[in-house]
Amino acid sequence: MDRFYDIKHAKNTRDFYGLKNKDGLSICTHNFVRSCTLDKLRKADIDKLSNVSLIIDLRDKDETEEKRDKVIPFTEYKNMPLFSKTTAGISLSTKSIEALDHLPNMCDIYHNMALEEDCINHLKSIFNEIIDHDGGVLWHCSEGKDRCGFVSALFLSILDIPYETIMDDYLATNLVPSKNKMRYYKLILFATRDKKKADAILPLFEAREEFLNSSFDAIKDNYGSVDNYLKNALGITDEMKEKLKAKCLK
Repeated sequence: MDRFYDIKHAKNTRDFYGLKNKDGLSICTHNFVRSCTLDKLRKADIDKLSNVSLIIDLRDKDETEEKRDKVIPFTEYKNMPLFSKTTAGISLSTKSIEALDHLPNMCDIYHNMALEEDCINHLKSIFNEIIDHDGGVLWHCSEGKDRCGFVSALFLSILDIPYETIMDDYLATNLVPSKNKMRYYKLILFATRDKKKADAILPLFEAREEFLNSSFDAIKDNYGSVDNYLKNALGITDEMKEKLKAKCLK
């Protein structure tokens, strides 16, 4: 929990400070941050993000319009959706209860994030921004779990952080209570009176090992290794990798 920011209105905000890579080098900067929706930030919250000068919003256009990020002074904002609702297979809103009979398989979503051509193209652009930006970068989605979690896992992979540590960081999302999780659970239980349907929504708000494993298994099955994927799919050159390492590791 020591890597979490004390931000009341975006509790799933943390950086990667102190994580060690395979060579024993540690991430020595607070300049790379992962988070959830920033629509409810207050001034005290914004002050705690003073090191951030670029925000990458991984949500799609509809999500950003429904819950707009608060403007942080002197900070550049870029909406760079990782995938669309079509890719995700569901839109979580009060209008989507009828979609509960066709809930997506979360492992399939993670598989698609890694391999779908559109997602790969978006990831290329996202990492170009992260690596080239001169200053602090924060990336986020809605819950700070899936899209943000996958981008964070790849970010740590570029730095040669062991997969066990990457998984620990991914699962740390579960340390933060999700208001949306219980809100949707109660909404669906009330609307359908069907506990099985209500239970089925829970994985959408939880980080589970099998979800992230699905992405990385797909990467290894199709590219042989994560390094090959970073280089051949995302176009991350050795020079780009060393540039990011120079910013982060000591």
